[in-house]
Amino acid sequence: MIKRAVTLPVATARASQPRQSIPGKPLLGAALAFAVVAGLAACGERPQDVTYKQGVYQGKLDTRAWDNPQFKNDQKAWELALKDRAQSQNEYKRAN
Repeated sequence: MIKRAVTLPVATARASQPRQSIPGKPLLGAALAFAVVAGLAACGERPQDVTYKQGVYQGKLDTRAWDNPQFKNDQKAWELALKDRAQSQNEYKRAN
């Protein structure tokens, strides 16, 4: 059996130099911090309970489509304009 001498690494000049930072490491840390903050913000959802008042409509009041100055509150004129618009989009009619 042959015994070999084990040599231990000797401290080199490189070990005494300050460590260089890895490129992109600060960006990686910032991205990780952002991910943690965004993840915790998602956990803070507030309840969205609606308080309903019996018999009272709480939404936006809508007007009829023909209640405007263009059609002068005339439903028939609005329907005619709607039919004309639909026929303008008809490719068969436009081609012939």
